[in-house]
Amino acid sequence: MIKRASVILAALAVAAQIAVASDDIKIWFSNPDSSLPSPLSHDTSKRIDAALYDFIDSAQSGTTVYVAIFEMNLDGSGDASALKNIKGLLNSKSADGVAIYVVGHSTVTLAGLTFPTTVYRAAYEGEGTEGSGGLMHNKFVVLKDSAVWTGSYNFTLSATLQQDNNAAEIFSPELAGVFETEFINMYGPLAVASKKFGDIKTSSASAAGTNVNGSSVTMRDGTVVKVYFNPYTTPQTVAAAIESEIAPSPVSGIPAPAESVGFAAAWFSRTSISEAMKEALAADAGLDISGIMDDQSSNTSNFWSLKTSTINVVWDSRRSSFGRGLMHHKFIFIDPRRLNGRVVTGSANWSNSGATSDGNDNDENIVIIYNSSVSGKYYDEFRRMFALTGQVSAGAVAKAVDNVIMYPSPARASAAIGFDISAVVEKITIKIYTLSGELARSITPETYYPGFYNEVVWNLKNSTGQRVAPGLYFIKVEAETPDGKFFALKKAAVGK
Repeated sequence: MIKRASVILAALAVAAQIAVASDDIKIWFSNPDSSLPSPLSHDTSKRIDAALYDFIDSAQSGTTVYVAIFEMNLDGSGDASALKNIKGLLNSKSADGVAIYVVGHSTVTLAGLTFPTTVYRAAYEGEGTEGSGGLMHNKFVVLKDSAVWTGSYNFTLSATLQQDNNAAEIFSPELAGVFETEFINMYGPLAVASKKFGDIKTSSASAAGTNVNGSSVTMRDGTVVKVYFNPYTTPQTVAAAIESEIAPSPVSGIPAPAESVGFAAAWFSRTSISEAMKEALAADAGLDISGIMDDQSSNTSNFWSLKTSTINVVWDSRRSSFGRGLMHHKFIFIDPRRLNGRVVTGSANWSNSGATSDGNDNDENIVIIYNSSVSGKYYDEFRRMFALTGQVSAGAVAKAVDNVIMYPSPARASAAIGFDISAVVEKITIKIYTLSGELARSITPETYYPGFYNEVVWNLKNSTGQRVAPGLYFIKVEAETPDGKFFALKKAAVGK
């Protein structure tokens, strides 16, 4: 997403305050069309199914694990034999003394599990204990009193190797308690056969579930995480929570987006969310809003509504054009390089059934993570996918390279060098010179994103590995294109 110069400069004011990476949050992405791990994941040597396996495997005898999963077929057989055997792991952990409870949507999800503590929502259709035929669409795992795994990732072959998916691994006893309560709402009190799916959880009857919708926890590093579950309406729906991040009311205490909003949504038929985006753009014409949607018919209305409002939304046509896996994400990031950066992710599609009580009342969840570093990871995933669409941000500059910045300035430990490049750039080289013209360091990034704003971290060391001396430096960003080589300069400071 190309930033206007004024927006770039505004980022300098808060650059030094940006939240650092959280040791208690790990983000994982799938890597479609490849058996290799995603280079954007927390651990680039570990595929998303392996990360899930290790998360569950960390549970010790005498502890409890809750699994709420829409689809699960990783059983070590057939085409899935090369992937981690999640069902086999659950069986072995149960045999080793870990209390395992699983809620699925259908018997297919639960097939092959050998322990008895499983239920599925479809079994209760028409029995008055759930709403109107919705889905148990959650995708979360809880290590009791310890941690939560949640996101768009189903535990399947296609979700691992063919689809774009994400998962957040969050270590927080308080957050684990919130998800445990919602799990027990669906499973029923562990000693009582009382299952609560869909809108029965939100009813006024005595059988209604315990409402933990809208819970907020503060982690030990200061990161705030909010949680919303569908189809609760109090204090607000999942859709309203998303809208409140995009276009917050003045009394909400939520900061309005100041720089950028980006989203990736597989299903996006809820018009109130698109209206919130248009409202945010009307309030700040300089706001950069971009999005990716799967090119299915249910998304058409919102796609063109946003497109005609000058919001830069593009189709992901890989599935329809090439038969590749679905762009299955459901996330939105806001201001990933600012103090108020945050990201919303989870199982909920942006539809009436997935995000409100107006449809079939799916069981869903989202988490809102107020951490710029975490938001930035989703920003990087967004840029990767956006480049695959073959389209360029509407704000793309005509120049091959422009808007070079370095922050913080003066830099003392490390610095981020940012720059806009056009869609035709084929190579980037960053050269750092002293004021006398001596080349201190040359950096050639292996990964960059044509048509977008990019950043490279400089460790303040010269070409021999020594820290550069305090003082002023010229940052020269060179961009090679089919038409030749171009460059842009920026003066910046290194402190003691």
